[in-house]
Amino acid sequence: MRAFKLAGWKCVKFDLGMTQSPDPTLLEGSNLRLAIMGKMAAGKTFASGHLVEQWGGKAWTTSERIKQISHALIDQNGDLGALMEVVIVDPTLQELATRELLRFADSYQAEPGLKPRRLYQEVGQILRDLDPSTRFCWEEDLERRLEATQSDFTIIDIRARESFQYFVEERAYHSLLISAPLEVRHRRMLERDSNAITDPALLNHVSETDVDSLNFEFVIENEQDDASHLFAELDQLIVGLVGKQQQ
Repeated sequence: MRAFKLAGWKCVKFDLGMTQSPDPTLLEGSNLRLAIMGKMAAGKTFASGHLVEQWGGKAWTTSERIKQISHALIDQNGDLGALMEVVIVDPTLQELATRELLRFADSYQAEPGLKPRRLYQEVGQILRDLDPSTRFCWEEDLERRLEATQSDFTIIDIRARESFQYFVEERAYHSLLISAPLEVRHRRMLERDSNAITDPALLNHVSETDVDSLNFEFVIENEQDDASHLFAELDQLIVGLVGKQQQ
C-alpha cells in the first residue's frame, strides 16, 4: 500500500494491486485542470504523457515557448521577432526584451548534453525580470493558447513560482508535485544523457528551487524506476478528483 500526501483531504491509501483501469469517459464535461510541478528528472514528462495517453488529457507547458525563443535566438531556428510579438504585447518592451536577449546570446557558450538547460533557464528569467508587466509573460502566453482550445482535461507542466501563483492560486488549478530524491534524479539524468550537466548552479536555479516553498494539494513520490507505480497513483488521483467533483 502506498499513500498520497494530501492537503485538505484525509490521507487516503490506495491498493496498487486493485487499480481501476483509466476510463476517459469519466472526464467528459468535467473541465478538470491540473498543474504538475517537479524538479529535473522527477518524472513530470512521464506523468503528463500517461495522463494524455490513458485519460485523453491535453498537455501544455510554459517551457515550450521558452524553448522556441531560445532556439530562435541561438540557432536562428525560428522567427525571433514574431515570437516576441506573441509573448510580449507592448512594442517598446518587445524591443527592450530583444536587446537583452541578444546581449545574453553574445556571451552564451554552447552546453554539453542533449538539453541546453542554462539557456532555457536564462531566457525564461530575462523576460520575467525585464519589467513588472512581464513578470507573468509566459503564463499569459500559455493562457491565450489554452483559451483557443477546448478540452475536458487540461494538464500544464509548470516550473516557476509565478506559474503556481497564476494558475493554482488565482485560477484554482489542482496542483501536483512529482518528487524524487536528488541522487535518483542525478542518476536518471545521466542515464538519459551521459553529458547531462549536474552543475549545482543549474540545480539551484529558481526554476528548480521554487517547488521547495510551495504548498501542493497532492504529492507523488516517484523514487522507483518502475513507472507502473507512478501511473497507478496518477490513475487513482484522477478517479479521486472526478469523484470529488461529483459529490
